[in-house]
Amino acid sequence: MSHATIWIDHQTAHIFEFNAEGIKEKIIMNGHHGKMDKEHQKKFYHEVAVTLGQAKEIFVVGPGTAKEEFKNHFESHHHGLQKAIVGVEPMKDHPLQSEIIAASRKFFSKYYSWAGV
Repeated sequence: MSHATIWIDHQTAHIFEFNAEGIKEKIIMNGHHGKMDKEHQKKFYHEVAVTLGQAKEIFVVGPGTAKEEFKNHFESHHHGLQKAIVGVEPMKDHPLQSEIIAASRKFFSKYYSWAGV
């Protein structure tokens, strides 16, 4: 995987992998409901980060604070990959898959002259 976009909140991460074969979506659920303690949230962010291990460039979107919290976790705990996050932007709660993909294409083409999939 070379490019990926994550839409993330405190409960769910939708990961879109962009490669020559097309676009593949993975969904990771944070199994904990209610108020999150820091350890549980850290485990969720770690699971998402491990899924992105091969991404060279990552675009993070989502509502609220989870996108920045994930970015901070990723940069602090996944050494050697911390520069992979190339953009973080707000996006509405519960967007359509097509909206996430459109935002991804716009971001990567604007900043990297990326033709995309």
